Amino acid sequence: MTNDERTMSPATRLWQIFISPIRTFQSINIDPGWIWPTVAMMVVLGIASPLTLRLVDMEATARKAIEQSPQADQLSEEQMEQAIQMQVRVSKVLAPLSGLTMALLAVIVSGIFAVVLQLLEAGTTFRKLFSVVAHTWFLYSSASSLLTLLVIGLTPNRDQIDLRNPLYTNPGHLVDPKESPVLNSLLGSLDVLSFWQIGLLAVGFATVSNRPSRRRSTAAVVTVWLIYVLGKAGFTAIVTR
Repeated sequence: MTNDERTMSPATRLWQIFISPIRTFQSINIDPGWIWPTVAMMVVLGIASPLTLRLVDMEATARKAIEQSPQADQLSEEQMEQAIQMQVRVSKVLAPLSGLTMALLAVIVSGIFAVVLQLLEAGTTFRKLFSVVAHTWFLYSSASSLLTLLVIGLTPNRDQIDLRNPLYTNPGHLVDPKESPVLNSLLGSLDVLSFWQIGLLAVGFATVSNRPSRRRSTAAVVTVWLIYVLGKAGFTAIVTR
């Protein structure tokens, strides 16, 4: 297959990433581009996040989340109500900005991967890595947002939905976050969709490297993921003391 045959337009990549990720990554290796998938991800999250909040009772959801936190026993009823109202207001402000937040995070994460893969002598560029991250995160955001909206729509009692783990694609829901917050954080990271995303990133990074190695790219992705998981668990341990 020639380079011309493997090159796709930016718009074509947006739907090809759903059905043929490897061909999409091969196209990125020839002509990397990040604007279209980044904007598409921002649009998806900018619509899905506020819509999710509109479909649930935010006060009931916030109350459940706060009651499950280790600090709940230290709050008076008045403090509890203040915390609930604050969380509702913050959520309403941040939801429309979730796409922009993820776009900025994609830049940071791509930079981290660029450093790690440089140390592993993979031979690639930041632009290619950012393009892989942007396309993968667009795919992940679209799938997870659609599934979340479907779960909410099909759930009779929406007040019982935990927006922090609405899809139950990880064993985190098996552990009470109030009793074992660190274990809940660790188990919540063992997510099926996250592993799918890790696999896509590993394949993508291997495809856009001059020294393609699935093992090398997988090591890079898993290393960064483990640092994130342990860091999140460590932060949870500190704030829940």
